[in-house]
Parts: sequence; structure tokens; C-alpha cells
Amino acid sequence: MRRWQIEEKLSLFPLALKVLAAVFRRTDIVEEKLSFGKHRQQYALLFHPATSAPKRDMLIYFLHGGGWRSGDPWSFHFIGQFFARLGYPTVLGGYRLVPAFRFPTQLEDAYAGLKAGLQAAAEQGLPADRVLLAGQSAGAQLAALMAYNRNELAQRQLSQATMAGLLLISGPLALSLCRDLELLQDYLATPQSWQLADPIRFVQGDENIPVLCIHGGRDPLIDVQNAFSFTEKVNAGRENLARVHIVKDGHHSDLTTLFLDRTAAAKTMLSWLDSCWQQSLPR
Repeated sequence: MRRWQIEEKLSLFPLALKVLAAVFRRTDIVEEKLSFGKHRQQYALLFHPATSAPKRDMLIYFLHGGGWRSGDPWSFHFIGQFFARLGYPTVLGGYRLVPAFRFPTQLEDAYAGLKAGLQAAAEQGLPADRVLLAGQSAGAQLAALMAYNRNELAQRQLSQATMAGLLLISGPLALSLCRDLELLQDYLATPQSWQLADPIRFVQGDENIPVLCIHGGRDPLIDVQNAFSFTEKVNAGRENLARVHIVKDGHHSDLTTLFLDRTAAAKTMLSWLDSCWQQSLPR
């Protein structure tokens, strides 16, 4: 077992108990499953905000992590509940996994899940005009690609103009800086795939999407420089469009505590979410 795997496993023991508690927490949030393909992994979960929650006219689309080879929306549905309790309609997107499927299958499913979520939200009378893209680890890589690959957006009749923000947690955002090349090789089958899957290559520097990168200072899998290099290119001489928040003693997967505890990082995230929502309101 590799050193980073040992560190990850040790950091996840306390997290597992908190996740279980969140799973069984009573809530009046409505959860709806949306299928967008024939494969069992091609589904998304839509969360209707609680009746007591303040209504936020911004939809959050969140993609789970798992190294592109594990995870599904249901395993992370406490994250959907977290956002919905704050008043945000939320969609958790699923995608087909490695090794049976390789890039760009995951990206295609991420787009399809977003489209299914937007359609379902509109049918339910939920706001779907402004979207905040979010993801953790592998999901952060996919969310960043969705936001910055303009050709892919145009092909799917989507636009950066509808994006209220981009929340990236523990994301492999500059693939040349990632430590575990074997993990990436399982995901990316060809040299061309490495180019097309690297989020930082698609940043042109003239985008106006607010970005918050949250990264563990002790992340043994994805070097923290991923966040710094990505936000530096996004800012391109501008100030405060893209920000990095470092969780000093955070590892990788344990940053899921953002959705379970009121840590300093969680407070930063909530404040940033509110500012994205405020900026997305009609003037």
C-alpha cells in the first residue's frame, strides 16, 4: 500500500461516522432520481430545498470524487441535502467509471446529468437560469472542464454566461502537477486524452466565473500547487476572481467535512456561495 493511501485511510475513520450520522438525519428535503442513460451509473439526484429554507435562485450542480473509478451520487447525497437546506436547488451528477469506461465518457455523462437536472428543475418550477458548478477530487476536474471548454459548451447549447461560480475541492486542475500518474493513466487512455482532460489548458484568462479552490495542505495525492497554478491563470492579472483556501492539516478525501462541520473552510465556502448568489441576482 502506498504512503498516501495509508494517510488517506487514517484520515477517513472519523469522517465515516459523521457521514453515517448525516445519512440518517431527518429532513423535509425532497429527493428525486433522474436517469439520463441506460447504464446504472448514468443518473443524477435532484434535491428540492426544505420548505423552511430561504429560496436561492441559483442551482448547484455537484460532481462526486473517487478517482474516476468509484463513487456515485447516492453515496454523497448528504451533500445535496446540505446545499438544499441552505435554499439552493441541487443536482448531484453521476457518471460511468474506470476501468470499464475512460475519458471522455465521464465528461459526456457530467454534461448529460446537468442537462437532465436543469430540465427537471424547470419542470418543478425551481430556478435553473444560473448554475454554480462544483466538485470534489475527480469531480472537481470534470466541473472545471465543463466550465472552461467553450467548444464543448457550445455543442451542448450551454454558456459560461449562465455560470454563477465554480467550487473546486481537492481538484486535479493541472495534470502535469499531479503525483499519482498511475491513477491518471487508468483514466486517460491516449496522449490526446491528457491534453483534452487538463482543465488548466482551457483557461483563456478572459472568463468572469468566480472560482473558489479549497485544498488540503497535507494532500498526499493532488499537490496543492494544482490550486495555486489554476487560480493564477484564471486571474490573469485580475484580483479576487479566483481564490484558494488551504485547510492546513487537511488531506484529500477528508475535506468532505466541509459539508458536515462548521470549520473555517466551511465558513469561507458558505460566504463565497452567498456572494455568488448575490452577484447572480437580476439587477
